[in-house]
Amino acid sequence: MLTRIISAGLLVAAVFQVQADQFTAQFENDLWGSGADRHYTHGSRFSWSSDNELGLVQRLTRRLARTVPWMPRLDDEIEDIRFNAALGQSIYTPEDINVPGLVADDRPYAGWLYLAAGAVVQQQKKGYRQLDSFEVNLGIVGPSSLAHEVQREVHKLTDSPIPQGWDNQLKDEPGLVLLYDRQWVIPLNEPSSQLEWDFTPHLGGALGNVFTHVAGGASLRFGHNLAMDYGPPTIRPSKPGANYFSIGEDEWGWYLFAGIEGRAVGRNIFLDGNTYKSSHRVDRKTWVADGQIGVVLTFSQLRIAFTNVFRSKEFEHQQTPSEFGSIAVTFLY
Repeated sequence: MLTRIISAGLLVAAVFQVQADQFTAQFENDLWGSGADRHYTHGSRFSWSSDNELGLVQRLTRRLARTVPWMPRLDDEIEDIRFNAALGQSIYTPEDINVPGLVADDRPYAGWLYLAAGAVVQQQKKGYRQLDSFEVNLGIVGPSSLAHEVQREVHKLTDSPIPQGWDNQLKDEPGLVLLYDRQWVIPLNEPSSQLEWDFTPHLGGALGNVFTHVAGGASLRFGHNLAMDYGPPTIRPSKPGANYFSIGEDEWGWYLFAGIEGRAVGRNIFLDGNTYKSSHRVDRKTWVADGQIGVVLTFSQLRIAFTNVFRSKEFEHQQTPSEFGSIAVTFLY
């Protein structure tokens, strides 16, 4: 099943005809955090970022970015514009996966399989850098997301308990999400420093039948060659990062980071249940917070990011907050 998903990802790259100079494979799992299958239990995402050479992809990306409110005005002075495309899957389960029946006071079983496309605009301002990102997610929630099959096969391979309650998952529903965020990277050291600090506040949000929220937060980084990126990539609804990174004059870099984000949640289909069909649902909390810590390493054409995410309780009667780990590997062509 995982082979099918990866093959579909390669097909997406061919369909978009992206002259990609970066590829990111990212995996998130709660076994790397809490050590148990529960809540947001797994996410996979395979992403492609175009190069910055003028051409068809660049022109289409500029045209896309011009149609999005709040994106920077794309005049001739803004040259760093990139196109992103991705294939992703997220899996959600209640806390006890050994119960075959419906667990009324816990979240539903659910999966989300989606394609993503968007634009990223980078600008060098006086005293700081700015990154604007816009993305459209289009996919399916429910049995057609293949979440049940993927989790079952992975648990067989790893000799883990087989989840028993997937007969109670959300029903099939097409999903559409529009995502936008802006990040400001503010250096906190002298340009000549070998060890660097920076501070990155961000604002953004999502609108759609899968996720709807507004968000804000900040992160702090310490290391070497911080200008190589804007933080590690993430799988939404986590706080934004970036698939994009550049080597610059220095071929290696590293940093430690910590970040927080608060979200005012208007809709989360994985808690609220199906939009137009009867399904299991729980009482969602409006305010949710994430905390992140991690490390990023780059050498030549490779970036590896390790992140641990702590998420506050998302619904009433949730027994424990969520915790999961993330690993993202980016190759620069």
